[in-house]
Amino acid sequence: PHGSGKTTLMRGLTGLIQANDRVYGNVLLSGQDVLKCEPTDALLPLGYCPQRLVDWKGKGKEVLRPELTVHQLLTLFARVKGVPPFYEEEYRDKMVQQFKLKDIIEQYFHALDMFEKKKVSLACAFVHNPHFVVLDEPFEDLDDYQIDSLLIMLKRALDGKALLLVTRNVQAAGLLVGSSGRLGVLDDGVLVAIAAKRRLLQLY
Repeated sequence: PHGSGKTTLMRGLTGLIQANDRVYGNVLLSGQDVLKCEPTDALLPLGYCPQRLVDWKGKGKEVLRPELTVHQLLTLFARVKGVPPFYEEEYRDKMVQQFKLKDIIEQYFHALDMFEKKKVSLACAFVHNPHFVVLDEPFEDLDDYQIDSLLIMLKRALDGKALLLVTRNVQAAGLLVGSSGRLGVLDDGVLVAIAAKRRLLQLY
């Protein structure tokens, strides 16, 4: 539900907030504790798509730089995430194909509609071919047709990757998580249930 602590937990798991009196424990990624090291040291194998595409403090500032084109954003994220220059074009073109960005590749981010912004944000999360992907409410503010389209794209992009999905859309989660996957229920920052997909869908 809203206010259950999902986004705060994701920000901690991805190193966007450091350990403090409210966020504590250990989060190991590739053998490094995300909460205690520099984010750039531990997060290269990680792909993260945030819930909101505007500043989390609610000031209306875009998370992705609005003055850049889609092409420039994908190139920027590839470089930040350590893609060798020789492979930048290959990795970028793969995202353009997987998330159907060809028609908007030279458009500015701020000029895109919500569905297009979602696709670009996801492409930026996947552009460096991460082993582990965290998606925070990727289906929010989308209609049923857009959700179905995004599910098809995500299933292809997630092939061979580990996924941590945060969503209130249980039906979409059930379709995206494989038969061997597990679903959990978070309430007020506490994981109150976790089980195999089939079992949890029966309960909730």
